[in-house]
Amino acid sequence: MTRDSRVATRGIIGCCLLIFSISSAAVTDIDFTLDQGGSIAGQVTEDGAPPGLGLSNFIVYALDATTGDFAASATTDFLGNYTLTGLPAGNYIIYVNSGTGFSILSGGQVKKFAGEYYPNTYDRSMAGQVAVSAGGSATMVNVALGGGGSVSGTVIQASDSMPMSFVPVFLSPYVASDTDFLSQVLFFSGFTDGTGAYTVEGVPPGDYIARTVQSSSLANEFYGNTYQRNLASMVTVTDGMETANIDFALDAGRSISGTVTRQSNGQAMGGVAVFSQAVNPEMSLLIPGVDLTDGSGNYQLQGLPPGSYYVGVNFAYTDMQEYASEFYPGAYRLADAVAQNLAAMSKTGIDFTVEMGGTISGVVRRGDTMQPMQGITVAVAPATAQIDYQLVGAFSHYTQTDANGQYAINGLPPGPLYVGATPAGGFGGASPMALYPGYFAPQLYDGAYTLGSAGMVNAVLNTEVPNIDFDLEIGGVISGQVTRADNDQPIAGVSVVAGINIDANVVGGELLYYLLFDREGGTDTNGNYQIVGVPPGNAAVYAVDNNGMFMPEVYDNKTDFDMPTLVAVTLNGITTSTVSGTLAADRGGDPAEGLLVEVFEASTMQLAGSATSAANGGYSVPGLFPGSYQVRVDGGEMYTTEFYDNAELLADAATVLVTLGANVTGVDFGLALVNGGNLDLLITTLMLLLDE
Repeated sequence: MTRDSRVATRGIIGCCLLIFSISSAAVTDIDFTLDQGGSIAGQVTEDGAPPGLGLSNFIVYALDATTGDFAASATTDFLGNYTLTGLPAGNYIIYVNSGTGFSILSGGQVKKFAGEYYPNTYDRSMAGQVAVSAGGSATMVNVALGGGGSVSGTVIQASDSMPMSFVPVFLSPYVASDTDFLSQVLFFSGFTDGTGAYTVEGVPPGDYIARTVQSSSLANEFYGNTYQRNLASMVTVTDGMETANIDFALDAGRSISGTVTRQSNGQAMGGVAVFSQAVNPEMSLLIPGVDLTDGSGNYQLQGLPPGSYYVGVNFAYTDMQEYASEFYPGAYRLADAVAQNLAAMSKTGIDFTVEMGGTISGVVRRGDTMQPMQGITVAVAPATAQIDYQLVGAFSHYTQTDANGQYAINGLPPGPLYVGATPAGGFGGASPMALYPGYFAPQLYDGAYTLGSAGMVNAVLNTEVPNIDFDLEIGGVISGQVTRADNDQPIAGVSVVAGINIDANVVGGELLYYLLFDREGGTDTNGNYQIVGVPPGNAAVYAVDNNGMFMPEVYDNKTDFDMPTLVAVTLNGITTSTVSGTLAADRGGDPAEGLLVEVFEASTMQLAGSATSAANGGYSVPGLFPGSYQVRVDGGEMYTTEFYDNAELLADAATVLVTLGANVTGVDFGLALVNGGNLDLLITTLMLLLDE
């Protein structure tokens, strides 16, 4: 993985820095000295326009002059100025991408522009190389955009030559490469009008593929009357010229139809998403068929180009997620699916009889106190190749624990699964109900931190697999400081990320890798950072300046993100605190034994810990992190229930502050007897009667 791809894809788990009391297990002094990156600045203008009239909101890319890899990007301001920052020393090619955008010039004129390389060329081989020294600046790298060429034509129905309106026509580079950055981001489009005519303007000179992108009973196609990208005719665009007569005559597409019913009772299922996916990857750019079943369970996928298709049902985004998504016919792996060949005709009777999926359930607790944990994300990933499940939404199987730490994930396809729990991040982010979301390390079932040692769970249709439990441990801590290499001054706003290798090369494990096992901290004004909740193992730690002024760096003082110096991390990097005190009757001071003492996080009133008072009335609630808490005693049948300090109502309660890992003592309660006032009245009455 390159530096840029690693920085771009790592999950961002935390956002705020809090410095806590740490244990001897913490890893300290993981420091970074960042070099200031170089910069390239200039202005984007209209070719031939008066000086100073810039074009705003155009994206400018810096590409490595040798590899063509992405290095940096910036957007022009309202004057057309841009600055690319954080660049290592080297040579760069500058490209201004007009994309499908336009500029509104003086007088309200709307004009599209074609993207260009610096200095004003459409040919990458003729692009000028901009040299950037370490921490240096290159200025006056200006680009003046012209109009480029255009492509025009018509889109009609082949059967009767009727024009088709509002049909998008897309252009993309003829030679596309998964390793060439620009070929992945460049595309141009236009729409047909009421006469079926379209024009795509602002296209840089070059060779392109043209295709229609519409959804009807007609089949989309590539220019050249073909349904395969590799057979498409080349569309050549010349600067200042219109490439005309790039016409499309769309034929009626094939269709696939059938019904979706429940296996349990044969009832029709409405509102179910049915989809198709072309077997031939050369057809993947053409829109696949998608439909929702009606009230009778019927569906029809239409507008499909002739070819072979896999068909599936997906319950991931419905209110019927207890059912297992599947491929036709009743397959849960792509290798077991049967493709439908539409080369000669449409297909009917492609019916689905769906079953309730498997269920995995359990509870998530704190490993130190066995306290249930609310708001923890639990997710599954297939223990087979991802492609086996990606079309049926298996990656959407996740949930969060309730107030009792319990969870259940249903609708699972049958087969082996990895299961993981994470207190922060993951699908949908950290739950607002997750207490201490950053402190606990993510974990794989069964108490594992690598896929190789994880226990797999075998999901079975219409069956619950219970007791898939997690006891999360306090994670490791990595801390240090980030400073400037040139003057040792601290740098604020730097993200420092610790990534643990959990055998991401294991089949099916990539999802859980990004879901569970990256942790982050940010530097404060003194350049200090702390990463908490790091799982045990060897972590690659790297720092990225969010402001883009300084060069990313891998510990220690490395720029090669593929050859990091690993940092060994162990669990329990933070020392927790206890809140303790004594319970006694407010009359006579007799100790109150066997009463439940609960400590709640003050802002959410979520239970953070509990204990039962001993024979001497003493109690101690362990496992508390820095923060504000409310303490409550359940008086049972003998005493009144109250908050600290002698408050019946939460609004009147005193807050207990836990700081810097120090234990808090003396949180004592003097408890009133239940109906104590009535007892006094009875005694007084009896005394009066005796006096008489």
